[in-house]
Amino acid sequence: MKRVLTVCLICMGWLIARSEQVITLRPSDDTYTYSNNTIRGMEDYLKVYHSTAGPQYRRIIFLKFDISTVPTEVDSVVLRMYTDGWSAGGDKSHRFDVYPVALNTWAEDDITYTNFKEKAGEDCPNILVSSPEYSAGSEQAAGWVRWSNDALKTYVQDSASAAKTYISFRIREKNVVKNGSNAVIVQFHSKENPSDQAPELVIYAPDGAQPAEHDTIPVVHDSAEARLSAIYLDGEPLEFFDKDKTSYQVNLPYTTQNNPVLTATCLDTIARYIVNDNSITCTSADGQHQQTYTLSYTILPKMDLFLAIGQSNMSGRAPFDDARDPMENIYLLTPKGGMEISSNPMNKYSNIRKDLSVQGMGPHYQFALTMRDSLPENTVGMVVNALGGSSITQWYKPGKSLYDATVQRAQLARKWGEYKGIIWLQGESDKTHAAEDNFVTYKSQLATMVESFRADLGNDTLWFIVGELKQQAEQMDFNQQVVRKVAEYITYADYVTSDSCTLLLDNTHFDEASVRIIGKRYAEKMLLHVYSTVSTPSGVESTQQDNKYSITKFFNDGQLYIKKNGVLYSVLGHRL
Repeated sequence: MKRVLTVCLICMGWLIARSEQVITLRPSDDTYTYSNNTIRGMEDYLKVYHSTAGPQYRRIIFLKFDISTVPTEVDSVVLRMYTDGWSAGGDKSHRFDVYPVALNTWAEDDITYTNFKEKAGEDCPNILVSSPEYSAGSEQAAGWVRWSNDALKTYVQDSASAAKTYISFRIREKNVVKNGSNAVIVQFHSKENPSDQAPELVIYAPDGAQPAEHDTIPVVHDSAEARLSAIYLDGEPLEFFDKDKTSYQVNLPYTTQNNPVLTATCLDTIARYIVNDNSITCTSADGQHQQTYTLSYTILPKMDLFLAIGQSNMSGRAPFDDARDPMENIYLLTPKGGMEISSNPMNKYSNIRKDLSVQGMGPHYQFALTMRDSLPENTVGMVVNALGGSSITQWYKPGKSLYDATVQRAQLARKWGEYKGIIWLQGESDKTHAAEDNFVTYKSQLATMVESFRADLGNDTLWFIVGELKQQAEQMDFNQQVVRKVAEYITYADYVTSDSCTLLLDNTHFDEASVRIIGKRYAEKMLLHVYSTVSTPSGVESTQQDNKYSITKFFNDGQLYIKKNGVLYSVLGHRL
């Protein structure tokens, strides 16, 4: 009897110790591929169908999840997707097979049938987990399809233990299922579906289990080691520090009075360092080796700040092979709140972006160049924070993920200058649902977003310039009702047209020539509204005085010119 009681107590203790935490993840990206170069990552449904007529006729689903919060110890994993069901009459059973995906750098707004092997890697042939078999001919009601087994658990747990940030899955239908001559295509709700029944990866883990540590610096004890592991300026880590790089140029805000106080930590905790003016010398524990790091400082002038936000066309997907050079006198906010000379891709430091490999040239590039060239005595500071595939529902007020993340970054820039305007390009993800109530909800949410940004950035009259979507039939209602009428429901707002602009082969994103055109149009509107006060007819001047300039706006033959202290510049920045 005593022995049995002991075993039971042990069992009860295990049950108590193994109480679980439940982590529910939704995809960072979800899409399906079919037929051609069309991007399908912003559609409401993920479709799956197998075909033997040719691979281009198959619908294959791709899901990607951020697993950075998943513990290294996992009890079980469930992948599930919601379907509206399917009707009776299919000639074969349905079974949906899940495979791992080789690469996790793909994004829902850049993967298509024609490039999915390039973006996601060659197909992994081994099935990870299969759904239950749904009998041939049977009707299926709306509900969740679930996948779970030890292989799925092991795949997620091993990926988390390896400190991976993302994992991806490919989902295929096993059989060719038809009802007579008609294909039975099964549809699952995507993360864009308004039902809010997005795919989910549910992880059950022991209470107290923790994620793997990312990017940890190992403790080193080497008597000959004389390198630093970090440098601190007024207690803040030096951004982009590299223990093997010994010289740094540091930009400081215009309000700076004194050079920052330098401190450091040595890679070998037994080593010691000394600070001498703007240098730090580390001496190894054996006293035989030294390494000196030097810093030089530049106090930058007060900047005119601009916030560039939206989805993938603002992120930029256009190539920039001929636009890689640093952009003189244009600065880009870095992740920790510093400023560096800007260069493409300008969305690289976004705290909400997709993988760096999909970031390209966006309209913010030519916008910044045109603002700089039009106002040569000003310094331009850019805060670019866009996310491909994002919806207005993620942006429109405090408490929404993309709004909060963007305000966090935007606030960091305020020590460098003053915000002059916001440029916004978004709507592909919302155009269909926005039309359901004649765009009333979308416009209300956009107005709320602008009001919130103005409050958080301390400028009630901050100008807001909206960009049109592509000039195609399915976008025209959105362009006409939302974009072109923006001044009717948002004060201090205007728009730029996408007229004459063309797309990349994906038929979704503006090409290089077009993002340059749109960027220039954004700048022209910002110059018109922010750097002069009233509209004037052709050939008539209007003048504004401020503490620094006498600024005159001048129209001639439909072109805008800026005259500063008597010197005339075109909007392209040429002195005339």
